[in-house]
Amino acid sequence: MKSDEKKIKELFKVLGLAISQKRKKNKITLEQLGFDIGIDKSGMHHIENGKPITLTTFFKICAVLDVKPEVLIKDLPKLTKEDLD
Repeated sequence: MKSDEKKIKELFKVLGLAISQKRKKNKITLEQLGFDIGIDKSGMHHIENGKPITLTTFFKICAVLDVKPEVLIKDLPKLTKEDLD
């Protein structure tokens, strides 16, 4: 696996963890969050474990969790141009 793929995989893992923590803080189940954004519980589980998601899905999650996108991405590792070479 190329280093850029590893870095991007790491970004989605950190994002998934942030989503999971916010969901639990808001006392929302995986099933309920998934239902509210239009995916099943299994799909939501994959997202929280680092599966890549679209911006549309990300913004839906933010809306349901009532959180600004920057809150969920504030701890993401920085991806640089050099990471993509």
